[in-house]
Amino acid sequence: MKKTQKTKKDFLCLLFILPSLAGMCFFYIVPFLSTLYYSLINNMADKKWGKMVLFFSADSADCTLRNHHCLLEIGFRKDRAYQQSVADGGK
Repeated sequence: MKKTQKTKKDFLCLLFILPSLAGMCFFYIVPFLSTLYYSLINNMADKKWGKMVLFFSADSADCTLRNHHCLLEIGFRKDRAYQQSVADGGK
């Protein structure tokens, strides 16, 4: 294969790959980075750096554990109610 044919083939491959790379950047990478940015700032009005305080403060950790416990309890209750209804024959 000649070098000119190879470069032409590489150029055609690049033309087909560029739209998919642009779509991936637009729909996956840019939203991920913007979400990361908004999770690290203090609020949307001031846009001050939050310094990871929101993630590692003791209050947020306690709130997270309480919410997690509540969600687990709700899930167990629903599961027990479903198992009881199946054991009763769907009554």
